[in-house]
Amino acid sequence: MDFARLLVSPIVGSIIGYFTNWLAIKMLFRPHREIRFFNLKLPFTPGIIPKEKERIAKSVGNATGKYILSEEVIIKSLLNEEVIEGINKIITDTYNDIFHKDKTLNDFLNYVLEDNKEENIEFLNKKVSSFIIAYLSREENLDFVTKYITDFIQDKLDTNIEDINFKEFIKIDFIKDDSFKQWVLNQITACRKYLSNDEISLSNIIPDIFVETAMDFVRSQATEWMPLILKIMDQTAIENKIKDILQEFIQKNLGKFTLIFVDIDKLYNKIRNYLKDYIQEEENQKEILKQINIFINQILEKPISQWLDKIDFINDENELEKRYDNIIFYLNNTEKIDILKEKIKDYIVNQEERNLLKIIKAFKIDVIYEIEKRIKRYLTYLINKEDFIELIKSLVNKELERLFSTPVNKFIENMGNSVEMHIKNFVLKLYKEFVIKQSPYFIKQLDISDIVENRIIEFDTDEMEEIILSVVDRELKVITWLGGLLGFIIGFVPVLFG
Repeated sequence: MDFARLLVSPIVGSIIGYFTNWLAIKMLFRPHREIRFFNLKLPFTPGIIPKEKERIAKSVGNATGKYILSEEVIIKSLLNEEVIEGINKIITDTYNDIFHKDKTLNDFLNYVLEDNKEENIEFLNKKVSSFIIAYLSREENLDFVTKYITDFIQDKLDTNIEDINFKEFIKIDFIKDDSFKQWVLNQITACRKYLSNDEISLSNIIPDIFVETAMDFVRSQATEWMPLILKIMDQTAIENKIKDILQEFIQKNLGKFTLIFVDIDKLYNKIRNYLKDYIQEEENQKEILKQINIFINQILEKPISQWLDKIDFINDENELEKRYDNIIFYLNNTEKIDILKEKIKDYIVNQEERNLLKIIKAFKIDVIYEIEKRIKRYLTYLINKEDFIELIKSLVNKELERLFSTPVNKFIENMGNSVEMHIKNFVLKLYKEFVIKQSPYFIKQLDISDIVENRIIEFDTDEMEEIILSVVDRELKVITWLGGLLGFIIGFVPVLFG
């Protein structure tokens, strides 16, 4: 009986110690809300954790951001060997997936852009086309392109005639084509309509340089041409024709009777001798040239429509076509075409000047400057033309389609196995530089302390209790049983001293 009494106090102490610790742990979480009785707040309501939830959340957040997930810890974790090895594996897998399966850029665009692919490609086309047009439109670039084309033309022209392959160069076989025939007839008809204007003369369509060249040529050859007139008159046919004209003139104006007293042969010889003496005088030669110039100018100023009226077939389309067919019929065999080519070749080759560029410059000394000026003017006109802009867009679009449809592995097929290693080194270098230089900024913006604090506040009390108990449930049970043990010991002390 005495032994039973000895155990009562320790057992009661043990029960009290166990229950008080169990109750204290429960009161950490419960009750969840404040309880009032007759409008009086019951003490210890709500529980410690629900009551101090915001303070606890802030403290845990600060501790996590400062000690657990600090900037140094995160950077160190991002650069540890396991992460680097994982990135290497991702690069290898991605490389093998891209370069060993014939995937094209189109496949990636479909994956990344989905339904917006066409819209983005069109946007890219417009941007590239606009850049090309803007680039070509700049004065310095326009000058560069112009000079490049001009230099190319000058280089091709700066060659000796004998170096030209005339058989390949002279192409006239196209005259057999029906489309060319129709084009020629249309051009003649259009030209006829244009030239029928009474205000248009030869001087309007023949360049001044040609007229001046012709005049200079006539003046330079005058001394040789004057004796030629006498040689022409000495020809039997010409002599007889002139005598017939003189006889007809005398007969009409003086009567047939006068012919009895006139010796036509003597009269012709007198006229010839007079012309010979006349044209040998330098002043008379100048006068003859002057009259020739006047005659040429009169021809040049005469309306072309008057010349056209005298050409019957040019105003009749059927006749015009017949004349064209006759010419083509004559030329429409290999032998005649070859002969025509040979004649053109012989004419060109037999020129005194052998250099093609010098031959052209003989007609116009500043021909290269004129070519350059015309090319630049045409390029300026062309660049601003809507058709040219559309052409650039079309070409860019074709190149983009070709580029996007080409397997990616085709771009590196001749670069060897080092490509994968270079890609790895490049990506890892970028990754490490980003982590070291940029991650402090992102970690600061991320604000881990604030994230943890807000997340804890978002939990309701039941969730917090479940989370805490999942971590320290065993330890709390130990504390509860430890309370029972301490209660037993404390209850045994009075018995021991009693």
